[in-house]
Amino acid sequence: MSSYTLNIQVEGGSISSDYRVLTADSVNYVEAAFSFDQSWDNFLKTAIFRVGELVYHVPLENNACTIPFEVLKEPIMYISVFGTSGSKRATTTELPIQIQNSGYTVCEPSAPTPDPYNYFLERVTELKNSAEAAAEQTAIDAENIATTKNEVSSLADTAVTASGEANQSNFEAKQSALESEQALSEMQSLSKAITQMHSEVASNTALAQNAAAEAISTSLTQIEAHNNQENSLTHPAIREIAETAKTIALGKANSLCFETEQQLLSWISGEYTRPDLKTVNDLKTGDNLYILELGVPDYWWDGANIQPLGAEKPDFSDYYTKNQIDARLTNASFELIGVDEYYSMYQNGSLEAGRIYFVFEEE
Repeated sequence: MSSYTLNIQVEGGSISSDYRVLTADSVNYVEAAFSFDQSWDNFLKTAIFRVGELVYHVPLENNACTIPFEVLKEPIMYISVFGTSGSKRATTTELPIQIQNSGYTVCEPSAPTPDPYNYFLERVTELKNSAEAAAEQTAIDAENIATTKNEVSSLADTAVTASGEANQSNFEAKQSALESEQALSEMQSLSKAITQMHSEVASNTALAQNAAAEAISTSLTQIEAHNNQENSLTHPAIREIAETAKTIALGKANSLCFETEQQLLSWISGEYTRPDLKTVNDLKTGDNLYILELGVPDYWWDGANIQPLGAEKPDFSDYYTKNQIDARLTNASFELIGVDEYYSMYQNGSLEAGRIYFVFEEE
């Protein structure tokens, strides 16, 4: 049990405390007790304790929790709270708490503070064990009831026998009547005991079942709240990564074409609008971005930025462009010539440079 309480007030997104100094190295000693305004009603609340890059999430029970000893390190610890309710999430600012050095010298390492999920697992396990223990006790009580019923039946038989023997003599009749009366009294007492025992067993079983059901429901709610958090370690983020890998593996990537690299960069920044009105928001991880301009790489979309494609772009520097070919055809002269005459001019070196010869077979 904690022996010191740090009282913290939460109003909307603001968090404050009248006390701002703690000492380092205390273990399971300092408790944080929170008071919330009405805006936090119906929220499942979790305290956040941070020292530098070290962060602990601790679920609140009755708006309180023990501060993890790992964050009681100088010079400053920060405390904040977040709450979840369905799709809603409430947060607060950070409350700085100064941590002063203590005189304690560490001899052996302390056990680490359990994370929230192990905590809920332990709570469910404890309640499960309690329910099983209650069930075992119920079975024991049932055996006791059966034994008691046998005893009652035996006493009833004794009373009947005594009543039958009463006719032998007045003395024996009186004695038997006395025994019958005593047996009947004991039988009534045992009957009351059986009724009370039945009531206690039913009550204990119902309490154990209700406690286990409530704990399991709370745990499922906390797990659902964890799954809805937006960070890279939670299930929605992991599922998104898996879907991205599946899209690439199945070859479902699309491609877009741009005239120049600058046109692509202008489109990424929102300065250029494509004729098909597609935007960066339409891209999926693995989509290819091709560029007609020579001497620049093609790209692919990694989900946040463009990355150069691994394959090298072909070098067309030694080839004529369409414009160059059109110019040569426009300025060139043509001549229709027979194949024999062409070879004759070739051999005597009379072919003209830049002139285009259309050679045909002579009949």
